[in-house]
Amino acid sequence: MALLKRGGARLVDTLTYVAGARQPVRIEVPSRFMQAIWLNVQGLLTISAVTVPGTVHLDGPANIIAQAELLVDGKTIKIGSGPGFLRVAQVYGQTDGINNGLVGAAAGVYAFQAVFPLLFEAWSSVSPIDTLLDGRFLKNMVLNITWGTPASLVINNTSTLAVTACTCEVYLEDTEPFDTPHGFWTQRETETTFLNIVTAAQTRLAIPFTPGGVLRAVQLRSVDGLDLSDAVINSLSLRVNGEEFPLNQLEDDFLQAYNRYKFGRDFHAEGYIHLELAENGRIAATGLGAKMEGMAVRDVDIIANTTVGAAGAAATSIVAHLIEHVPPEIMGVGIRPVKAA
Repeated sequence: MALLKRGGARLVDTLTYVAGARQPVRIEVPSRFMQAIWLNVQGLLTISAVTVPGTVHLDGPANIIAQAELLVDGKTIKIGSGPGFLRVAQVYGQTDGINNGLVGAAAGVYAFQAVFPLLFEAWSSVSPIDTLLDGRFLKNMVLNITWGTPASLVINNTSTLAVTACTCEVYLEDTEPFDTPHGFWTQRETETTFLNIVTAAQTRLAIPFTPGGVLRAVQLRSVDGLDLSDAVINSLSLRVNGEEFPLNQLEDDFLQAYNRYKFGRDFHAEGYIHLELAENGRIAATGLGAKMEGMAVRDVDIIANTTVGAAGAAATSIVAHLIEHVPPEIMGVGIRPVKAA
């Protein structure tokens, strides 16, 4: 009897924590449609010799993943911090997910866990399958994980910190192929860090993007010193091609409230702003760069009213996490062979 066609998930590898290390995972490419790569991070944080207890980082256990980078056939389709991917999944999955265990910075032993995906599937869109990854036409996949340090979890302290029994399990979620009339686009995610943010009425953040793609969203993460801050961005506008303002003079508190209505509740920690650039999940039709009718997106800038952090300009930064949908002929990933006539 033939097996039922269905989706599933499998363990690919388990990494053991080494502070600050970059560890590669070579993923055997299945002849299936891939939906997500999941990271399950678990460990123990021991805090001792406390003089100044400090505070738990607002990004929680996810911050122990300093960076995750996914290369498919040598092309980077995902690169960002653990918290960046976690916050995207929280918004589009409309769930808090799992990012807990660090309940305080007093002396003790704290078991922590963070679970989050690198999404191929376009959650919270009208057609999530538009960006599946087709393993039938791929050769190799490499996931590079860069670990943080104990200081990524607890900040502004004079305690002794130790991370032990810490691992990152890597899972691949996929499903059986089904008939589709065309190839899949790629949901590409990249991060850009803007350093030395000062007090200014018009701080320009030039967002790098893939020409020919469609921009779905930009997630901003403001940092003052070692932790997140709501006080860096006061308001912002989105400027396209130097003259058009799809988002104009939006105050930060309004944006956070606005997203509560759009996505059901406030999922973000302090310091985050989510800018959704597609309407009602219709990315191919309404995302920035879609259906331009002979025109093109040449440049995308965020013009922000900013305030330098208490730690000074050298320690004040803004991270932009870009989500875009890129067609296969531009991304060069998952291109189907042309059938002979």
